[in-house]
Amino acid sequence: MSDLECPYCGADVEINHDDGFGYSEDELHEQLCWRCDKAFVFTTSIHFHYSPQKADCLNGGAHKYERTKTYPPKYAKLECRDCGDQQPLPEPPND
Repeated sequence: MSDLECPYCGADVEINHDDGFGYSEDELHEQLCWRCDKAFVFTTSIHFHYSPQKADCLNGGAHKYERTKTYPPKYAKLECRDCGDQQPLPEPPND
């Protein structure tokens, strides 16, 4: 959910994005203020933020696999903490 301010009375208005409402950048979205009961429109602007990090395993280094925290545990896998590659857990030996 996102918050914005009513252009008429300044009340904080919560946008409920259920079913994708209010996400389209190419249209005006209509909203009703809970306080003053006036309708207004808003536009949406989506910004992407990228956070790069090293992944030595993609450049000849070894993967750094860790067991995933999965419930139930029987569905856990091994996942590289640098690149996200996943591998199945090794099968336990049959004695």
